[in-house]
Amino acid sequence: MALEVGGGGTTICEVRVVLGPRLGIVVEPQSDEAVRLDVADFCEYLIRAVRERTTDPSGDDVGTSPEMERAIRQMSGLQVVTKTLEGGKRQRTDPAKALARTFPDPKRLAIEILTRMNLPPRQSRTIWCPADAATSGLPWLQKTFSDINNGRNPDFPIPRVIEVVVPKAVLGCDDLDIKIIDTKGIDQSGQRADLECHFDDPRTVVVLCSSFKDAPAQAIQDMLQRMKDAGASDAMRRTCLLVLPMPGEAISVKDGSGAAATDYQEGYAIKRDHQIDVALARLGASDVSVVFFNAMYDDFGPVRQEVLKQVRSLRQRYAERLAELESTIAQLIENRDREEVQAVLNQAVRRITVWLDKSEDIGEVSDRVHSPLISTIGSTHVRSIWASVRRHGAWSNLDYYYQLGFGTRAIGAKHIEKKLGELAVLIDHMLIDDEVAPAHDFLRQLKREIDEELNEALRRIQMAGRAEFEDELKEDVAFWSDCDSEWGLGGGYRNTIASKSRDWFSVEPHQAKGSAIVRLIVAAWAGICERLRGTIGRVSTAS
Repeated sequence: MALEVGGGGTTICEVRVVLGPRLGIVVEPQSDEAVRLDVADFCEYLIRAVRERTTDPSGDDVGTSPEMERAIRQMSGLQVVTKTLEGGKRQRTDPAKALARTFPDPKRLAIEILTRMNLPPRQSRTIWCPADAATSGLPWLQKTFSDINNGRNPDFPIPRVIEVVVPKAVLGCDDLDIKIIDTKGIDQSGQRADLECHFDDPRTVVVLCSSFKDAPAQAIQDMLQRMKDAGASDAMRRTCLLVLPMPGEAISVKDGSGAAATDYQEGYAIKRDHQIDVALARLGASDVSVVFFNAMYDDFGPVRQEVLKQVRSLRQRYAERLAELESTIAQLIENRDREEVQAVLNQAVRRITVWLDKSEDIGEVSDRVHSPLISTIGSTHVRSIWASVRRHGAWSNLDYYYQLGFGTRAIGAKHIEKKLGELAVLIDHMLIDDEVAPAHDFLRQLKREIDEELNEALRRIQMAGRAEFEDELKEDVAFWSDCDSEWGLGGGYRNTIASKSRDWFSVEPHQAKGSAIVRLIVAAWAGICERLRGTIGRVSTAS
C-alpha cells in the first residue's frame, strides 16, 4: 500500500491520482481563514474539556475533525504522549490541555497554537521523488504522503487537496485519460456537496465503498435515494458498489436454508442475492454494479477491470448518441423532400404539440425547500452542526446553502420529472407504432434531448435555490449567535438547532422566498416546454 489506509479518519482532505511526468505530490492548501477557524474550534474544545475536567463520554465533545486535530497537534508540537508505567498501567499526558490551563481565553489560546504551528514558512506546494529513490518509488511516496497528510512535513501547510502524480497510466489504461478522486469518508452523513457533486458529473464513474456486514451501508442507501429524489437517476448506471469483507466474514454467511457458504465466493454470491440486490432494487438502483474485494486475499484485478468497464461503457454510450444524432440529421436532410415521410413527422409533431398545449400547467407546488436541510441536521454529528453554526452555515459536513439548493432541486425534480415522464410514455407509444416508423430516429433523439433538458434545468434550479437564501441567512448574525449560545446548555443540541432553523424559514419575509422558489420551478418548466416546441418546430418547418 503506497497511501495511508485505515478504519476511518485517515486522510485530511480529498486525494486525487493523476498521470504526470514523474512520481510526485502537489498540494492545494487550506485557506488561512479555514485553518484559523479549525484551530478556534479545537481551542473551544480544549478549554471546555479543561473546565469540566473530562470529555463527554458520548463522543459529542466539540472540536474539529480527528484528521484536522491530528495535523494541528503535530504542527504545534502538542501530540498526546502515552507512557506505560510499572505494573502495565498506561499514563496519558495531553500538552494541549496543559496549554489551555495556561491560556484559558479561547482567542489567546488560538494565537498561541497558531504561533507554534509556524505557518508562514510552510510555503511548499510540490515535491518530486528523487532520482536515487527505490526503483518503484512507492516507499518514498508512502512516507512523503503520510508526512504531508498528518502535518509532519515542516515545509507543507495543511492541505485542502492532495494530488498524487504518477508516471504510469492510471489504472494501467493507456488509451484513457483517467483521474481518480478519493473523497473524504462518509462518516455519519453522506449528504455533502463534495460527495454528491460526482453523481451529477456525466464524465464520472462513482465507486461507493461499504463494509461487508451491512452492505449496502445505510449512508450509501440514503445517498442513492437522495440522488433519485434529485432527478439524477441516470447516475446509477455509472455507479459501482465496492463491498469490502474482513477475513472470515464471507465464509460465515448462510443461505436461505441456514447452510453456511462452502467458500468465500459462495459467500459473496449469497450476500449479493439475499441482501445487496434486494436493497438496491428497493431503491430503484438495480443498475448499480457490485464488486467484492478482500484486500488480504483477493486479486485487485477484477476491481480495476470493473471500473474500467464502467468507464468504457460510459464512453460507448456517448459515442452511440453521437452516431445516432448524425444518423438522425442525415435522414432528416435526405427525407425533407419526401412528402410521405414528412407527413409522418408532422403527425408525430402534432401529437407532441397537443400534449404540450395540455401540460403547460405544472400543478400545485407546496413542498418546503428547507425540509432536506432539517432532515440532514437531524442525522449529522453535533460536532459538525456546531462547526457549521460557527461558520454561519458554510461547513463541508453540514452546508446549509447546499442543502437548500438540493431541496429546491428535489422539489423541481418531483414535479418536472412527473410531467416529462408523461411525455416519455407518449413518445414510447409512438416508438412501437409502425405507422410512424420514419419518425422513430427523431423521437429517440427527442427523448435524449428531454433528459438533457431535465438535467440542465435541475442544475439551474439548484443554483438558484441556493442563491435565493444564502445572502440573507449567512448575514443573520443574531440567528447564528443564538444557535451558538445553545451549546453547553444541556442535551438536545441537535434538536434545538433543527427547531431554530425550521423557525427561521417559517417567518416573513423568509416565507415569501418559498413563493419565489415556486415561481422559479414554474419558470423552469415553461422554459423546457418552450425549447421542446422549438425543437419540434424546426422539424415541422423542415417538412
